[in-house]
Amino acid sequence: MAAAPAMTSLLRERRRPIRTQTVYNRLMISKPSLQRWLRLDGVTEGAPRLEFEQALVRVFISATVLACVEWYVARDGVITGKGTQALVASFAFFAFAVTTTVRILQAPGISKTRRILGIVIDNAVATYALVVLGEGGAVILCAYLFITFGNGFRYGRFYLHLSQTLSVTGFSFVMLISSFWSQHLEVGLGFLITLLLIPFYVGVFVARIAPRQRTDDASQANVKAR
Repeated sequence: MAAAPAMTSLLRERRRPIRTQTVYNRLMISKPSLQRWLRLDGVTEGAPRLEFEQALVRVFISATVLACVEWYVARDGVITGKGTQALVASFAFFAFAVTTTVRILQAPGISKTRRILGIVIDNAVATYALVVLGEGGAVILCAYLFITFGNGFRYGRFYLHLSQTLSVTGFSFVMLISSFWSQHLEVGLGFLITLLLIPFYVGVFVARIAPRQRTDDASQANVKAR
């Protein structure tokens, strides 16, 4: 009779790794890869780690945006049609952020397509929020600069100016069709000028940082090789 509890305990211990491994298999993520990413060691050097950091920032921002939009549209106790659209868009953005992060864990190599898609979606969501929320969307106005600087410092001047172009185009569109921003052209034009000028100034620093970063990465690689 004493052997029965011991046998039951042994069977439970054997089942636990199988359950854990099943979770990893369903996500198509190897356990060592996930552990390295959680330590921010990266599966490969340089860019994949930067993509992962950017993806984590996107997850945090999208979750914050979702919470803010939910509060804003439900503050009066009644959710309108535009409020529902904003909620759906915010949730879709959050889902995209999580999916992108998981995809980086699955395929951690450098992906220019993934970077560009992220920049396009980020700017599109910011533009949509400003159009739909009107005055309430003013709190996310700085998102354009945050997206532009974040991608520029991580990936280089090409991505900086790509994001800048999308942000200028997006906010110009907002000023044309938004009932709120079309009535506040002075403020809008001031911010539009900021979007046009500041990224070029920041681009100079990005160009200076990039060679140093490559040199540091090469030095670290040599140290690891030794």
